[in-house]
Amino acid sequence: MVEEDYRVKGSIDKTDRSIMPSERIDIRDVFDDVVDVIIEKVLETGGKVTFMDGGSLKNHRRIALIPKG
Repeated sequence: MVEEDYRVKGSIDKTDRSIMPSERIDIRDVFDDVVDVIIEKVLETGGKVTFMDGGSLKNHRRIALIPKG
């Protein structure tokens, strides 16, 4: 699940796979929108993406994963 208006210029931390805003990383590793990269990866691996209203995932940093069980 991801808020439909959520965008982050940045990268993905290789240690815990969290989103890192661009001001904390080397500019060579920056994606224009790391959220789009995550969405594409989820879809490539057979997952589903649900877009939520802005602010609805505030307690989850605006993006959440429900792993297949």
